[in-house]
Amino acid sequence: MKRKTFIIIFLLFISISGCDSNNIWDFNPGGNNDDPTVLPDVTMTSIKAGSGKIDMTWIDPAGTEFNTINVLCTVTSTSAEFSAAEFLPGDQACSITGVTDNTEYTVTVTVTDSRGNSSTGISMDITPQAGTVEGHFIYTAADLNAVRGGVAGYDDWTLDDTYYLMADVDLSGYSSGDGWLPVGDSITPFTGSFEGNSHTISN
Repeated sequence: MKRKTFIIIFLLFISISGCDSNNIWDFNPGGNNDDPTVLPDVTMTSIKAGSGKIDMTWIDPAGTEFNTINVLCTVTSTSAEFSAAEFLPGDQACSITGVTDNTEYTVTVTVTDSRGNSSTGISMDITPQAGTVEGHFIYTAADLNAVRGGVAGYDDWTLDDTYYLMADVDLSGYSSGDGWLPVGDSITPFTGSFEGNSHTISN
């Protein structure tokens, strides 16, 4: 009788602690995740560097439960950590102060959850200096077209800004008519910086 009672209690314990509301078994709830899932990254919306500071904003990943947005700032040349901070869902902004002008920093933004899962992470290099250095994020062919400047809806994009390619871009939509026109020319060349982030531009 005692043995049967023990088995019933043991099974009841498992059903309570190991099964979530979707009837998915987790024999280590809240612990290390043996079946990791890559979370989606944030969508970056702005990054600016002025004298002694770096400011950025983002949009949280939609439809994903996560605990924190982790922002790590390192000195690019040495990989030495300058600062690290965690932000809660909905914060969507960060200001890093005390950075040294004319020194390049790498800022990495990563999403994490309670099970130890994380996103791939987004890394951006930027150099604070007197005045303002503004970075823009390219997710679409329309974004890439705006690098040339003077495009409606991209009023502050110019040929001397910093750009980060955030996704593979397909230019097949520009295959008719004049096609894809070069960004910049001999009179008004592109003088900014462009980080490809291992993505591709095709067609």
